[in-house]
Amino acid sequence: MTSENLTTNLIDHVSINNLQSFFRQKLRSFRPEREDYGYLFDKNTEEKYTDIYKIGEAKLKGTDELLVFSAQTQSSLTYKTGKRQQFEMAKKVLQNENKDAAFFIFYDEEKNFRFSFVKANFEGKTKKYSDFKRYTYFVSKEQTNRTFIEQTEKAEFSDIDSIIEAFSIEPLNKQFYKDISIKFNDLVTKLQLPYLDKKETTKVSKEFAVRLIGRIIFVWFLKNKVSENGTPLVPTQWLNSKKVEKTENYYHFFLEKLFFQVLNKPLDERFENILEDHQKIPFLNGGLFEAQVEDHYKADKTGLSTNLNTLTLPNEWIKDFFQTLERYNFTIDENSLSDQEVSIDPEMLGTIFENLLGEIETEDNTNTKSKRKSTGSFYTPRPIVDYMVEESLMAYLKENTSQSEEKLRKLFRENVIQPEDFENREEIIDAFLNVKVLDPACGSGAFPISVLQRINFALQKIDPNAEIFKERLVKSITNSWLRKKIKDDLDTSTTDYARKFHIIQNSIFGVDIQTIATEISRLRCFLTLIVEEKVDDNAENRGVRPLPNLEFKFVTANTLKGTEDNVKGMTLISDGIYKEIEQLEEKRENYLTSNGKDKENIKQDFFTLQNKIKAIENEKAVKGVEGKGLKLASWKPFKNEPCEWFNANFMFGVQDNFDIIIGNPPYGFRNVLTKEDKIYFRKTKNIEFKSGDSAELFIKICFDNYLKQNGILSFIIPKKSLYGDKWEGVRMNYWKKHDLVFIADTGKSFQNVLLEATVFGIKKSKTNSLVQLSFLKKDGSFETINNLEKNGIFTKENTCQIYKGIYPKDILDRIEEKNMYNLPYIKQSDITLVKGKLGLAIGTSFFSDEEQEYKLLKGIDIEAYKVRSNRYLKNKDQLKWENAKEFLQPKVIAQVIISHVENPTPHLKITACYDEEGIIITNTLTGFDLYEGIQPKFWLAYLNSTFVSWYLYNFVYARAIRTMHLYTFYIQQIPIPIASQEQQEIFVRLVDYILFLKTQDLETAKDRLLINFLTQIINGLVFELYYAESMKADGKDIFKFMWNIPDITVLKSCEEKLETIRTTLKPMQEPENSVAQNLYYLDSVPEIRVIYSKKYNR
Repeated sequence: MTSENLTTNLIDHVSINNLQSFFRQKLRSFRPEREDYGYLFDKNTEEKYTDIYKIGEAKLKGTDELLVFSAQTQSSLTYKTGKRQQFEMAKKVLQNENKDAAFFIFYDEEKNFRFSFVKANFEGKTKKYSDFKRYTYFVSKEQTNRTFIEQTEKAEFSDIDSIIEAFSIEPLNKQFYKDISIKFNDLVTKLQLPYLDKKETTKVSKEFAVRLIGRIIFVWFLKNKVSENGTPLVPTQWLNSKKVEKTENYYHFFLEKLFFQVLNKPLDERFENILEDHQKIPFLNGGLFEAQVEDHYKADKTGLSTNLNTLTLPNEWIKDFFQTLERYNFTIDENSLSDQEVSIDPEMLGTIFENLLGEIETEDNTNTKSKRKSTGSFYTPRPIVDYMVEESLMAYLKENTSQSEEKLRKLFRENVIQPEDFENREEIIDAFLNVKVLDPACGSGAFPISVLQRINFALQKIDPNAEIFKERLVKSITNSWLRKKIKDDLDTSTTDYARKFHIIQNSIFGVDIQTIATEISRLRCFLTLIVEEKVDDNAENRGVRPLPNLEFKFVTANTLKGTEDNVKGMTLISDGIYKEIEQLEEKRENYLTSNGKDKENIKQDFFTLQNKIKAIENEKAVKGVEGKGLKLASWKPFKNEPCEWFNANFMFGVQDNFDIIIGNPPYGFRNVLTKEDKIYFRKTKNIEFKSGDSAELFIKICFDNYLKQNGILSFIIPKKSLYGDKWEGVRMNYWKKHDLVFIADTGKSFQNVLLEATVFGIKKSKTNSLVQLSFLKKDGSFETINNLEKNGIFTKENTCQIYKGIYPKDILDRIEEKNMYNLPYIKQSDITLVKGKLGLAIGTSFFSDEEQEYKLLKGIDIEAYKVRSNRYLKNKDQLKWENAKEFLQPKVIAQVIISHVENPTPHLKITACYDEEGIIITNTLTGFDLYEGIQPKFWLAYLNSTFVSWYLYNFVYARAIRTMHLYTFYIQQIPIPIASQEQQEIFVRLVDYILFLKTQDLETAKDRLLINFLTQIINGLVFELYYAESMKADGKDIFKFMWNIPDITVLKSCEEKLETIRTTLKPMQEPENSVAQNLYYLDSVPEIRVIYSKKYNR
């Protein structure tokens, strides 16, 4: 039976026999058996599960061992039932058996099943567990199960990595987004909106499409939220492609009514017969389904839109879109880093909409760049988000509790700990109750939602029933009426709902310049609350609480342009409006949980107060002076309009700044900041940011203005911040000056984006703690390099070289000992040994293919050691000849941008050659000015050596893979070795050999291999300049065999030169020759072995 047939057979009838057949086919080493494991579990578990068996085991590649277990549930299995308990059962089995991993299949009588792979992570060689991770498919005959069939069919199951690949969510995510993107673009072309100017049609249509798709997918998730009776929040028969076929004008006659008249209205405010059985659908509130001006919806007396004939949305598109959604499995549960289900979960919503934001054009339709690009925003992958959130919360807890780091770390791990393992749990809970977190560029809400999930996860571990949490929360409220109200709410909600609601209410805040982004962030919050609702068909509103209003939690504003930090400390034109400001704050607080008419009244009162403030300020206004009260009056929180300024106190009610500021600020300097922006920040606000990058502005403004003392700021920013000269201000004034807690290299973090990135966390204090250094691996996990003192990673050029943490310190110390820059007379005179001079910045109007007086070189014209082509300079009279003629001398030149090579291990490839003629170069090449003690051909050999590529890659460019420029700032960081003139002369002669051979048409393979052999000798000699003592101790000395190699420049004929090279080198190439032996076994020298080792170059 084929793999596909086995999988479909399993779906049709899951049983122990069919499971064993499946694993026999997928795992060659699988040994079927049937051993009862019920004895491991308590009576409560045994009552819920029968036939708890180990049904087989297998050995994978290496030493990994695998078990397979199955169990039948006594009750019906859904996407959510028993999920947590089954994970705990799996962990218990793995701990008991002390095994690496296992498959666990839980199934019910209806043959629905949860197909999980659970992997244990261990600490050290003792196999002490540290964490667990579960990967899951929920399989049901009622679903398509397409991804389960496709991915298990092609999976090998040969080792743990290949099994995990079978559970990869990436193919599903990519395909789902691709499908949604196609439907999005299709909708934009077919949609007709009323009253639009042609110039703004495309942009408005795209925003309408994003909002509509968001609402539909949200409701699609509601179909998967069911009561104990199995009744979904929204009837499945209402939302399916067949229903669309049977309903004329489905958008107007069904979707608009569902959105704006049912989900957005309490039962007593709905039209009587708005939709059949609408009473079964709960009122949601929250503003998600509140009709915006951009929705072009105004109800007639029956609830039907008055734009019935002017807003056209084809049934055919809706049917196709529904059919697309019907091909996928949806789950209302949220994936975490430790528990991942292969299905469309709420997290996917953020991915989709962050990408769809990129489809919306800028206001200027002449600009074809997307808003996503023009605002510098990209969706941050989940592993990076969770890493930044966990490390930031760890830093916050270490500052605000007395708990050890080891214990605090366990709060965020999927391991078995008891609440009693923590002393003084109250202080941890209090810390979480009080934390304030801001994402200043929130996009689709990935960071705030991750904060919510991680805090909730930690609270589940130390206070499972939320008893302490509720007690401490109620105790912290001074208003007696409010205290009783909140206590009643807490007593009637599920524990996770109570915790999440409080975190949303008190702890997470977001700002974004795009209105659609803040809408999506709110939507994400709504979904995470709906997840935790217990649907009761007999309760009012089916037990679903109206969603909170989050206009004062996620605001559309410009974070970079803040007013004064404290509204009450503002310099107002009029002193008489403080009372009105206090009333505005009171309205803001009451608005969160309001709904219906109360909600509309608060909105109106807020608007009235703003107008009153505006009138008072205008009356007192001085010509040319804008009162701060006017700014407050200009904010429109209930409309989809961005605010040009931001104030955390007024907008959020946060008076003492934030404990954590975290996010992915917009990158870039061309598209993100206008010329006027740069003048404003540099001249008006006196903020210097040499990079010109908006991310640097976000760091400075957020750290200086919005972060509490001892708070932590964590951003993901361009990787060039580690090593680029233009980012020195951030490194000097923030990373070095304050407490740099962690840095991680995340490499090429964003799909379809070339930019590399790094993440950091910096604490607003002077403490100089250890810095945690990490990097993102290909499997999406982070590996800690080391914890180093801050001074250990900063260079004298003030770059931040985190990969110093990987290599043994003595290897790097030896390099510094031999560094020519450390010679006393060089150090005292502050001499720059090598300077790079960039070639001429000229365009094609100066290039000619016809012979002219002067030749011209571009980067493409050279290869290692050789100028292979050239062009000619024309229009010489239009040049500044003083700049050009400096290059009319023999010199070493190199391509400005260094290449990155992946094989056999990641490394750089410098392309440098010797320009003997003295040719003018363009700005894709760098020419070098050398200190008098350095011979040009020695510098050329050194520059092309393995050592320099290794050093630049690790300790100058911080393992960057693109846009590594080679000019003076970077060149002066190379630790040029102390070499006598005699030693340099050996390099010169070897380079002369290479330069000559490169000019010859070498006929035999042996002659062509001479160049490779010469480069090997040069590599060995460079290593010997640094590690002569270690090489001699290992019986290796290459210099002693080179002292007498002949100088071919004194020879006249090419024949003589070639023959001399042959007779000199060929004996050395013999396997038994000492030079060949030294070179072949070079990595037996400890330091060189480390440099070449894959372990350190991963």
